[in-house]
Amino acid sequence: MAWACHPASGRRHFCASSYSVNMNDFNRKVEDATARVNKSVGEAAERIEKETAEFITYLNDEVVPAVRQHSTKALRVAAQKMSRLADYLDEIKSTGR
Repeated sequence: MAWACHPASGRRHFCASSYSVNMNDFNRKVEDATARVNKSVGEAAERIEKETAEFITYLNDEVVPAVRQHSTKALRVAAQKMSRLADYLDEIKSTGR
């Protein structure tokens, strides 16, 4: 608030013109700050969307095929070991150990 002394009476009174100038300046600063924040948030959102799309593409093109390949290989290795175990158990059963 802006208070000033009236020149003739010496009494203090509120000076509305000074107040409105300060409020206009404040409002402009708030609007500028809001615009900067909105711009930053918008840029961050665009970047996140782009990087998310790239990450999903990487998962689909690189990770998923590798997991499938290694998981089938792991199943084949496990099947071979189970077959050997079954052969071993049959051998033990036939020899009567």
